[in-house]
Formats: sequence, structure tokens, C-alpha cells
Amino acid sequence: MRLRFLCLSILLASTQSHAADARFSCAVDTPPLKLSVDTAFNVDQGRKLIHFRAAWIVDDPSLPESLRNMRLDSETLTHSWFDERRLMLHVYQETSGEKPFASLDLVVMTETTGPEAKIYRGTYSLTQQSAASRRSETRGKVEHQGKITCTKG
Repeated sequence: MRLRFLCLSILLASTQSHAADARFSCAVDTPPLKLSVDTAFNVDQGRKLIHFRAAWIVDDPSLPESLRNMRLDSETLTHSWFDERRLMLHVYQETSGEKPFASLDLVVMTETTGPEAKIYRGTYSLTQQSAASRRSETRGKVEHQGKITCTKG
């Protein structure tokens, strides 16, 4: 029985380490955005997203607190793309309920020089929209752009 358990444990450990064969860490610390991203794709299954976790702090007092400081997971990721040359991520968040409307739309686009390179460089675009009330048609829009670096490891 112990031998079976040991064999099963070794098998599970080997498949788990093999599943996350394209893991990325990205970071931005340029006002107004502080962003940290950890994501992974399974290369053997068509580069399927298997993990996404991020945290952002947006230094803008006009945004509701619920959007200024957030922890993000795979459910908040609207779109992702990874091939050996590019990594692209899209996150969208907005207020809910009766709070005045506000949203943050983050797009990360990076690329590298080749399949063996470990550094992906590119840009991010952060778009903020807000309104005086949930029913208001008029929405203010502010865009921030900057550079981002992701490391494949």
C-alpha cells in the first residue's frame, strides 16, 4: 500500500511540475500604477491559461477604493494570449450595485526576441472611466500608458 501511495505521489508531482511549463512574472511601478502579475500557461495543451494572479494599486483618489487596490484572479482576466514570441493580457473591472459607475481596463502587450529568450518587454494601457452616477450617460475617461517587463521562468 505504501509503495502504491509513493508511486502515485511521484506521478502527481511530476505531472504538476510539467503542467506549468510557461510561467511569467510581470511588474510595473510607474505612477499612477503599481502592478504585479503571476501567470502560467500549459504549452502542451495549446497554451491554455492555467493560472493568473495579480494585484494592482492605482493612485487616483477619483476612483472608488474598491478599484484602487485590487487582487485579481483568473475570473477577472478578460482575455489572454501567449505564443513563444508574445504575451498579452486584458483585465477589466468595474463597480457594481448602486455605486457611481467607474471602471478600469488594463491591456498588457509584450514580446520577446525569440523562443529561448526569458525577457518579454512591451507596454501597458490603463483606461479609467467614471460617471457621477450609475445612470449617468456622461463618462469621464483617462488613459495611462507605460512600459512593462515580464520574465519567463
